[in-house]
Amino acid sequence: MPRQDIVTSLRNGIKREHSIKQAQQTLINSGYNINEVQEAANYLAGEFEQSKQPQELEYKEEQEEQAKQTQQEQSPEKIVKKKKSLIGIIILFTTLVLLIGLLAVGIIFREQIIEFIEELF
Repeated sequence: MPRQDIVTSLRNGIKREHSIKQAQQTLINSGYNINEVQEAANYLAGEFEQSKQPQELEYKEEQEEQAKQTQQEQSPEKIVKKKKSLIGIIILFTTLVLLIGLLAVGIIFREQIIEFIEELF
């Protein structure tokens, strides 16, 4: 009988859409015994062959439904966020252009500005 922690780790890897080989290699790299990992993989292979098709179809359908719901729920929020960020960028750009313009005017008319200030005081 294979170790349950290894079997569970392999199942989790498969649920995350990794291949059985990738999941095995991850466990081996983590320090698990190669023979124990192989035994657990063989155990899972036999288990999945018995119930593969019905569960696989259900799992894919669930994933597709969740993806559609996520897209539908997040779409209005994403649009609002994009509009807000676009408005923010426009405001920042306009402010930058205005400040650069004021700086240019200050440099061009600096003598007149200095004279005007001196007349005030």
